[in-house]
Amino acid sequence: GRKFSIKGLLGTDVCYDIFDKGSLVIFRLAPQ
Repeated sequence: GRKFSIKGLLGTDVCYDIFDKGSLVIFRLAPQ
């Protein structure tokens, strides 16, 4: 996978400190 940071994902205008060291779940609904 690709590496990313919350700061890079949300941008510098958002207070990203509250999300730092948190969990992230990504899922998608797609027929197989």
